[in-house]
Amino acid sequence: RALVASGGARVDGVVVRVAGRPLRAGQLVEALVRAELLRAAAETTDRPFALTEAAILFRDGALVAVDKPPGLPTHPTADPRRPSLVSHVLAWLGRQGASPALAVHQRLDRDTSGVVLFGTDPRANEGLARAFAGREARKTYLALVARPTGPLVRRLRLDAALGKADGQGRVRVGGPGARRAATEVVVREVLHR
Repeated sequence: RALVASGGARVDGVVVRVAGRPLRAGQLVEALVRAELLRAAAETTDRPFALTEAAILFRDGALVAVDKPPGLPTHPTADPRRPSLVSHVLAWLGRQGASPALAVHQRLDRDTSGVVLFGTDPRANEGLARAFAGREARKTYLALVARPTGPLVRRLRLDAALGKADGQGRVRVGGPGARRAATEVVVREVLHR
């Protein structure tokens, strides 16, 4: 995304700055990649990680749920030396003597921590794909935020259509291509100063 946003990608000779743009068959895509800059950025922002049993939150014959830390990409990147959660889970499954089949239907941004669910049995793949694509999978997020200056609302529901804001993974409310999203917010704990 950073490569596209910085003007390092061209489609049919024209610089594009918006990631996720659909392509047509036969279009020529060119990218100006300076690997030394990619490595330098990764070396300063990636965090060391070792997948331990403590990070395996759930496992059965079809699924494995993993606690992803911040600073680790979910998917492999263009640099094969860079770690990713997928590569760690594949290696862990191999050490367990399990099949190296791994279905990935969700991702968390590199700097986001949370649970990532993987399919480990090809028979579960179709159901997982349908659950995530059809928004049947329920996701819960926990956030630490500043205390409001006004009255504290303990529970609210945010209903808004969300769409892509730019090529950096940010979202915006409304606009072309926005899709309905509902977020339930519940205050679990209030920290005192």
